[in-house]
Amino acid sequence: RAGGGGGSVACITFDLDETCWPTMPPIDAARRAMEPLLAEAMPRSHESGALASLGGAFRALREERPLIAHDMLELRAAALSRVAEEHGEALSSQQVAALGEAFITARSQTGDHLFTDVAGTVARLRAAGYVVGAITDGNADVARDALTAPLFDFAITAADAGCHKGSMPPFLMAAQAAGCHVSQLVHIGDSISKDLLGALRCGARCVLLTRPTHPLPRADAEVALTPPADGAWWGEAAGLGEASSLIEGWDAAPSPLASPEGPGTAWVAAGKPVPWE
Repeated sequence: RAGGGGGSVACITFDLDETCWPTMPPIDAARRAMEPLLAEAMPRSHESGALASLGGAFRALREERPLIAHDMLELRAAALSRVAEEHGEALSSQQVAALGEAFITARSQTGDHLFTDVAGTVARLRAAGYVVGAITDGNADVARDALTAPLFDFAITAADAGCHKGSMPPFLMAAQAAGCHVSQLVHIGDSISKDLLGALRCGARCVLLTRPTHPLPRADAEVALTPPADGAWWGEAAGLGEASSLIEGWDAAPSPLASPEGPGTAWVAAGKPVPWE
C-alpha cells in the first residue's frame, strides 16, 4: 500500500477538467488541430460549416441514445457519422476510429494548461506514499501528455466505468485500481453533484475544490445538493495545498467507518434527506 503515515487514507483521486486544468483551452486547441483532418475526411460537411456546429449533433445524440450518453468518444463518433451522412458523405468505421483517436490525442495535450498547484501537490502526495489516480467524465487521456503522464498511477473515465461520476462505479473502480478499500480513497473535484456526492455515495471521502482564482458559477439546483457539514467525510478547499492539509488530517485520524453512523445517518438526522435516496 499505502499512504503517508500508514493511516486511513491510501489513495487520492483527482477530477481533471476544472480541477487540474481549465476545461476549454485544451479542447479549443484540439478543435483547431482537427480542422484540417476533418476538412480532408469530410469536405462537403466542412465547406457547409456543419462541423462548426458539431456540438448540436452531439447533444441531440446524448438525448436520443442514453446508453452511450456517458461515452464522449462514442458520442463524437456517432455525431461525425450523422453529419457526414446528412451531407452525402460516407465515413468508414476505420475513418471514424482514426478521427476519434486523433481528437483524443490532441485533446489530451493538457500539461501546458495545468493549474500552478497541481504538479507540486501531486509530487508531494506521491512522495508521501499515496497512490494517485484520476477520475473524469471527460475524454482526456493523461497518459498521452508528457507532463501529465507521470502524475497519475491510473485513470478512470466515464467510458471505462459505463456511467458518469455521480454514480458509484468510477470510484469503486478507482479503489480496485489502487488496491484499497473505497473508504481509504479521497477524491478531489469541483462538482457537488458528480465529485462530492459521487464519492460520498460509495463511502469515499471528498474535498470539494472551489478555486477563488478560477471561479466557476454553480447553479442553484447544484448548490441545493450540498450535504450538511461533516468534517469526517468531506471538506471544501480553495486550492490543492489546502486540500492536502485536509487529507493529512483525515489520514492521521481513525477511519470514519469506525463510527456506527455513516454519513447518510448523520445527514438524515440533520433534517436533510440524502440526495440519492
